[in-house]
Amino acid sequence: LALELLKEVGILADVAEDGVQAVRAAAENDYDLVLMDLQMPGMDGLAATAAIRADARRKDLPILAMTAHAMSGDEERSLAAGMNEHLSKPVEPERLYEALLHWIRPGRAPKEAHPRAAAQPPKASGLPDLSGLPGLDAALGTRQVGGDPERYRRCLAIFLEEHGKNPEDIRKALAAGDATRLMELSHDLKGVGSLVGAVRLARAAREVNGLLRADRTGEGFGKCGELILAMEEVLSGLAGLAGLKEDAGPGGPGEDPAALVEKLSRSLSLHDSLAEDLAAGLLRQLAGGPAAGEAATLVRQVEEVEYEEALHTLKAIEARLGLAP
Repeated sequence: LALELLKEVGILADVAEDGVQAVRAAAENDYDLVLMDLQMPGMDGLAATAAIRADARRKDLPILAMTAHAMSGDEERSLAAGMNEHLSKPVEPERLYEALLHWIRPGRAPKEAHPRAAAQPPKASGLPDLSGLPGLDAALGTRQVGGDPERYRRCLAIFLEEHGKNPEDIRKALAAGDATRLMELSHDLKGVGSLVGAVRLARAAREVNGLLRADRTGEGFGKCGELILAMEEVLSGLAGLAGLKEDAGPGGPGEDPAALVEKLSRSLSLHDSLAEDLAAGLLRQLAGGPAAGEAATLVRQVEEVEYEEALHTLKAIEARLGLAP
């Protein structure tokens, strides 16, 4: 969502998968601003920020925390590590834009300029009325993604695809007494739950995560039942929405290659996490054909988050298949 909101106002963004990549990218590129998560694998956002600040060339680089952390002291720790501001998820679009206007110095135009999408009427969502879905405040969720029903639909599709197995994941972690895994799951769910308007889910995840982070492990384990129930309530409602699952994956083997290429092009342009599944689906469709080599290259580029290079490869595939306009 953040990447899409940045693109809409003409900002070009690179993606780092963890703190180590973030430090390397900041050292090798001249960025105007960094949006930094706190909880990441390997090196967390606090350590990554300290490492970036250790480079004298980056002492004035604006670094903003954008994270689901909302515990007492998190903002203070972010600022102490060298960050300039702390934005809690879900970040409202206007709040994000206000922060960007405050911290990015004017006078450096991006290489490509895009008109703000808000100037255009949003597309119809194609979804049925969502107001009665259990566990979801659809009006709240739509507002939190910028008021675009189509974007909200995509967020729900991604939620169903990426978190549909979380109730079972929580049960397995409970059975194994794995507090670290439960902390990771609850951290993810409190952020994404807030984003899509799953108020009860976000509240339960926040409570579990807070107890575990405070080393009150037994109490945290005891609250996981409520988290599972809240998660299953949301999933039960989403499971009945026609077409939603199809939006989260590459489609069946019989899908029109042109339609799949179009979906992948859109996902790459938006840095959408669905791009990896779509690229894999395209590779399966093109296996053994004249564009199989390019499709394999495309999958590798997407996996390595080389989205601009992947778009070029996709254009080559379009040309080879005779799909280019």
